[in-house]
Amino acid sequence: MAARVSMIWEQLWRGLWPALSVVVLFLALALIGVFPLLPGWLHAAVLCALLGGFLVLLWTGLRGLAVPDVDTARRRLERVNGFLHRPLQTLEDRLADGVGGPDAEALWREHRARVARSARRIRVGLPRPGVAGRDPMAIRFAVALLVVIAAVVAWPEPGKRLGEAVSPALWGGAPAAEPVLEVWIAPPDYTGEAPIFPRLPGTATAEGETVPAPGIAPSIPVPAGSVLTARLANAPDGAALILGESRTPFERVDSGNASITAPIGETGRLAVEGGGRVLGDWQIEVVPDRPPSIAFARPPGASERKSLTVVYKASDDYGLDRVRAEIRRTYERGTVIGKEVETLELALPRPGAKSAEMASYHDLTPHRWAGMPVAIRLAARDGAGQVATSEDARVTLPERVFRHPVARQVIEQRKRLTTEPERREAIARALSAIALRPGAYQDRTATFLALTAAYHRLVYEPGEGALDSVRDLLWDTALGIEDGELSIAERDLRQAQQELMEALARNAPDAELERLMDALQRALDRFLRELAQQMRDRPDGQQALPFDPSQRLLESTDLQRVLQQIRDLMRSGARDAARQMLAALQNMLENLRAGRAPQMSPQAQAGSQALQQLRQLIERQKALMNRSFRQSQPQSGRPNPQDSQQGAMTQRELREALERLREALRRMGMQPGGGPQSPGRAFDDANRNMGDSAGALDRNAPGDSVAPQGRAIDALQRAGQGIVQQMMQQMGRGPGIGLNRDFRPLQLRRDPLGRFLPNEMGIDTRDMDIPDESAIERAQRILDELRHRAGQRYRPQPELDYIDRLLRRF
Repeated sequence: MAARVSMIWEQLWRGLWPALSVVVLFLALALIGVFPLLPGWLHAAVLCALLGGFLVLLWTGLRGLAVPDVDTARRRLERVNGFLHRPLQTLEDRLADGVGGPDAEALWREHRARVARSARRIRVGLPRPGVAGRDPMAIRFAVALLVVIAAVVAWPEPGKRLGEAVSPALWGGAPAAEPVLEVWIAPPDYTGEAPIFPRLPGTATAEGETVPAPGIAPSIPVPAGSVLTARLANAPDGAALILGESRTPFERVDSGNASITAPIGETGRLAVEGGGRVLGDWQIEVVPDRPPSIAFARPPGASERKSLTVVYKASDDYGLDRVRAEIRRTYERGTVIGKEVETLELALPRPGAKSAEMASYHDLTPHRWAGMPVAIRLAARDGAGQVATSEDARVTLPERVFRHPVARQVIEQRKRLTTEPERREAIARALSAIALRPGAYQDRTATFLALTAAYHRLVYEPGEGALDSVRDLLWDTALGIEDGELSIAERDLRQAQQELMEALARNAPDAELERLMDALQRALDRFLRELAQQMRDRPDGQQALPFDPSQRLLESTDLQRVLQQIRDLMRSGARDAARQMLAALQNMLENLRAGRAPQMSPQAQAGSQALQQLRQLIERQKALMNRSFRQSQPQSGRPNPQDSQQGAMTQRELREALERLREALRRMGMQPGGGPQSPGRAFDDANRNMGDSAGALDRNAPGDSVAPQGRAIDALQRAGQGIVQQMMQQMGRGPGIGLNRDFRPLQLRRDPLGRFLPNEMGIDTRDMDIPDESAIERAQRILDELRHRAGQRYRPQPELDYIDRLLRRF
């Protein structure tokens, strides 16, 4: 039976596949949308032709259909299984009556048994209609592929297209196409929000859910100030947009399309009507733009370098556009505020930040209001232009304290130009008197000329126009008398920091950032050079730091590493992290001068020098320990006796330096000896361990010298702590010799051997979102790939435009 069914299927498939190909062709043309483009008569003619062809091919294919008989089915099974001599027919045969005897019958039964056993493995086999021979060009597969492509193109409306295919418009030519509505809402640019695309009721969302009807669907929230754009293809006559109670007709773009653009001003209904029916219907909820908020995070004050420190916190629902501080002068009773306003621009963490808490430093010591009471008010503006202000904070503007007597006199007269501008002649005479005593300011020609020029401008240039320029001249003169070039270098450094911070805030081009970064590096180098020169030239500029081996002073190499990391972050596109690092650098430089003692006694200077010698001794011992450890490693091979002897000589030199230091401390009256915690006991331990280390190196055993050297370093560090305690007891001072109590030297982490860990900048970056080195490298590779693709002009124009936007952004 199975063989007969298989044979019937083969006949059916051979007869039906031409007719089925016509059906598949019709489906492909219908799903692609060919039929609605045809005139009505041609549409009907094509349908008739396809139907006629289908019927003819169907009749032709089925007219020769016949049900196979049993013999034909049996013969097919023998052919499929490869049986010879028609064994299945043998099973139906019988021995003729009266032919042969018992032996012949036994032989016949054995023969039938063998045939039956072989027939047990019989199989029907798959149908073989032989269509490939009748379709050598494989047209059937091309038609099937075409219908698959057409189904993808027609999704999600295949039923609609099939209905249009079987409904020719016999009257009026081509049928009227269904209107196609596209609606999107563009929020204002300052919000940074993506466009909103309302979906038509009944359509499916990306998650596979169906959009409910307008009365059931929730309102669509849109930011205030959004603009609606609607486009209508195959637009019917009378199409109109309904916004709330207003009705606005569409504008015709051409004969078949129309569009409209309208601002959304209020919450209500949004609908599009045309052709006597509603094409789209939604409920819109306008979300108002709340004004920003801003306040002082802590009261404004002065930094160690007498900069005005303003710490603010601000927020806005869509993003801050600008933050500033407005300064007004208050007078004697503190209740009268002047009308003149001084505005300071405060930095944002990034353009359009929704929340910010930043510290901003401003050098207002040259300002004419320095040292006077003022009222500071913060103001924040969002992208919509809304402005919010904070409560007034009353503070006295930081004023630089000059130590040089002539500089103090010049600054006093400069301040009188602000408080007593009507007494300019008396101020001019006072400046002339200062200029006539050149010995008081080391006979500096520049100082004499500046004071003389200020005198003549006050006397011979009436009006208020000369006052501002004279104030600036007197300020630069006082700085030159007090610090020489250091104050000018410090001013240039602040200006370079501020310019770079502002450039990062407004997302400046890479070329401008590189130029400003180079300017900052030059300004920092000059500042450090002038600071070092001043500390060498003036005894009171030396430092007296409490001895702590886990601390070290800020060095130029540390700052250069910070600058290089900022540069790398900018190049990789992490500009927010670069701004955070720059703010940390600015804070570190603001506290740089806090570690200098204004005046030191000779005893304190001698103690500071001794501690510096001890620090250098510890560093040399660490270097020897590192070298001995490397020599003892297996990959270094057998230790070199010559290197070990050289190490032993270095160790003996360190022991001699230790003895000289102890003798110097005895001459200072430090008397390093006494109890278990005394410096003398620590020095003895260091001396003994240094001797053990030298003995191990003499034996060419650098590995045995590492442990004694580590113990010697610990002993030297204990000795340093003991010396500091004795110095404080002798001089009657508390912890922190010569230091401001708020100073915190840079803390560098160490490994178990006491060495500084790499990549330690001395900046607390725990609260900073700074990418690690691998992230920066990945970002750099991405940027390189984008630049490479931007040069491949054969790429599609939309892709090239997108790459250009990415490169401009990062």
